[in-house]
Amino acid sequence: MNALQAIIPELADTKGVFPRGSKDLGDGYVLLTATDNCAQDTQEFVHWSRLQLPNGQIARSAWKESKKPLDHLWISRNVKLHVSPTAAWKFAEVLYYHIIDNEDGTEDVVAMVSLYSAPNPHLLDISFNALISCKPLGDEGILVVNVKSIHSVVAAIPHPPTPGHPELEGCVFIVEKPGLDIATLAGIEEPILDE
Repeated sequence: MNALQAIIPELADTKGVFPRGSKDLGDGYVLLTATDNCAQDTQEFVHWSRLQLPNGQIARSAWKESKKPLDHLWISRNVKLHVSPTAAWKFAEVLYYHIIDNEDGTEDVVAMVSLYSAPNPHLLDISFNALISCKPLGDEGILVVNVKSIHSVVAAIPHPPTPGHPELEGCVFIVEKPGLDIATLAGIEEPILDE
């Protein structure tokens, strides 16, 4: 059987098998290495670099990606999330992941994110909700969220320079993975590679 799996990797049942050092958070969320330990005010502070989502996507972080050369970047650190159950979807860049140890012995697993602005309502309207154009909020948009509020990985693509449209300067347009819902139903997941 091992020889067949070497030839046809799809035969291996890898569901629920995660790389060494990962942390299963339940509900399909898994923290993946790399980690970085650093002391902050006599407490150990650990950054985590990646999060596997229930849909199989791997959400990365700026903390780790910003250290890589351009030809090795995945740039999958932009996410779609809910910051509260009643709020509309938001988009953000993940800076890093962290586990908070509470005094009662429980843990909260959070992501430090930098939000994008709400979509430009005019462009959203004239494009029939197809063009989601946002501005990075930078330090003003820093927010800590529970990792289970992250729904999917998205692309944040810079608008090309457009003469006569200064409102697009510094903006990005958000692109969701086409067919993600169908791929999730089919059980298709991204491979987890050691980084």
